[in-house]
Amino acid sequence: MSIEAEKPLFPSDAYARYDQTRTFDARVIADALWLWRLCGRAACRCARACRGNPFDCVPRCACLVPQEARDFLIGVGEAKEEGMPYAQAMEELEEQREALQRWRACVLRSIAPTDLGPGPRASVEQAEQRPRIRHP
Repeated sequence: MSIEAEKPLFPSDAYARYDQTRTFDARVIADALWLWRLCGRAACRCARACRGNPFDCVPRCACLVPQEARDFLIGVGEAKEEGMPYAQAMEELEEQREALQRWRACVLRSIAPTDLGPGPRASVEQAEQRPRIRHP
């Protein structure tokens, strides 16, 4: 047996990359479901994107989003794992995508008109096109 320390099975830099990937994935889920509207953090609501710990927000807030809307993200993930072409996945998930759009429309209706940007009421598409500043 050598006196040298054994090489760790999971080096800390690899763990850090793994943890960053998990955090990024959780933040993408939070942003896709527009959980910022349900979040108690002013920074998230102001940025209209997750700015906190998504592992706190997603379990707490995602359950308030209709299941059909959440099913779209689940279906996209499963399609990606199966290697399904994007166009085919979107065709098969059309109903779930529409449910996500309905959820986002509900979120927009809950926001004061002055906070929406162009015009008295913005559409989901206009709100999605609104530039958001991403901080690393």
